[in-house]
Amino acid sequence: MLKKNDLLCMEAHAENIRLVNILRVLTLKGDLSKSFYEIIDEEAIKNPGFTKSLQLLENTDKLIHTVEQLYWMAVRSAVTECYELTHDYCKKTKQDSKFKNQPWFYVIRTVRNALNHNFLIEFKYENDHKRLPIQWKEIRIDISMENQILSHKIFPVSAALEWLETLEIFINDELM
Repeated sequence: MLKKNDLLCMEAHAENIRLVNILRVLTLKGDLSKSFYEIIDEEAIKNPGFTKSLQLLENTDKLIHTVEQLYWMAVRSAVTECYELTHDYCKKTKQDSKFKNQPWFYVIRTVRNALNHNFLIEFKYENDHKRLPIQWKEIRIDISMENQILSHKIFPVSAALEWLETLEIFINDELM
């Protein structure tokens, strides 16, 4: 059976999001290709394993797109894994109402669904429309956002990291 300690994966996920966010900034603000060539030796550059990597670093548009995809992959992994593990634990330990009564529950469920279903904000569950608008911290989701693509404006880096911290507090302080 899933144990409470099995849920505490938030720190690793938060670090992954922070790291890929740093990479996003570096990609947008610097020449990673030049930096890479400065730290790698000539023999390594000739290594066929680096050929595609170097081509990626030299193609700024492709690099920016790839790093953006990597960022969303890290966010999707963090939100989905932490949400699902915690939800499963709460169901198995008869604490599901605690989970569903969290102020972030409906917002994060909507974000989780978008992350896993073409990045579209959709209101699929019964009563979803009746609950709108929903809000947690700076994230506000309303009916006008249906079928919009999830973006940094809707779910910024700070919100993802804050939710992971909030979830950890919930697990430690409120769950048995």
